[in-house]
Amino acid sequence: MYKKKGEYSKALEIYTKAQQIISDIFGSDHIKYSVVTYNLADVLRKLDNFRKAEEMYKESLRIIERVYGSNHPEVAGMFSFPL
Repeated sequence: MYKKKGEYSKALEIYTKAQQIISDIFGSDHIKYSVVTYNLADVLRKLDNFRKAEEMYKESLRIIERVYGSNHPEVAGMFSFPL
C-alpha cells in the first residue's frame, strides 16, 4: 500500500519488519522470504539506494533459483526487474 502511494520510507520500514518476521518463522531460504526481499529491493531502488537494492535482488534470485531451479519461468521473471 505505501509503495503504491509513493511513501517509500514507510514502505521500507514495513518490508524490513516483514522480512524479519518471515525469516524468524520460515527461515531466510523460504520462497516467502524471497518475495518480501524482492519487494524490499524494489523500494530501495526507488529510494536510489541502488547498491543495497542490487544485493537484495540477487538474494531473492538466489532463493528462487534454489527453490524452482535455474530454468523455471519464475527465475526468468526475476530478470525483468527494472534497474
